[in-house]
Amino acid sequence: MLLRMAHLPRTESRMTISEQKAVARKRFKAYRSSLTAPEYERYSNQICDRLERLRAWTAGEIVHVFWPIIERREPDIRPFIRRLFEMDVGLVMPIVVSFSVDRADGARLRHAKVDSLDYFKLNKWGIAEPKSQIFVSVNELDVVIVPALGADRNGHRIGYGMGYYDEFLSNVDIPIICPIFSGCLVDEIAHEGHDVAVSMIVTERATVDINVT
Repeated sequence: MLLRMAHLPRTESRMTISEQKAVARKRFKAYRSSLTAPEYERYSNQICDRLERLRAWTAGEIVHVFWPIIERREPDIRPFIRRLFEMDVGLVMPIVVSFSVDRADGARLRHAKVDSLDYFKLNKWGIAEPKSQIFVSVNELDVVIVPALGADRNGHRIGYGMGYYDEFLSNVDIPIICPIFSGCLVDEIAHEGHDVAVSMIVTERATVDINVT
């Protein structure tokens, strides 16, 4: 079921942007939790297939990906990541180097090459990170695939509220692809000036190409 948020209830329309985002996060989490195990697996596989057909993935290019947290019901794109790895596409994943909530403290992510899909370490938030200490500049990346709880048709995404990805994405000018479930794609999401829009959204039902200006 596609959530609609283009016309907010009167009380919700008077909320601050942060409050509206909190409501959206709750709705997206509820939708993901509502999926049965067969639905979750089927939708994730369909997203993987769409991602693979999205473009000509080329050996030697560098793609920034995330390893999904299955317990949070993030779309399971691990089969797609494995296909890229088998095609000799260069994979990079983020490593949290600062758990500070203050963006003024400087870059909180670094980006490490993935030399194995069998050995990861979990940080204190339970996020899988590559053990590699070979770091890559954001200028070397060709494509970024980002996680999100949900997104709207203008490319505005909602994550977990810490701003790590917006901070990172503000420094890239390459395709940004966001895989989410169709039930987490809405008409409009409250956003702020520091929020970075993605250029493409991939769900199990459709691919939304966004003209980011």
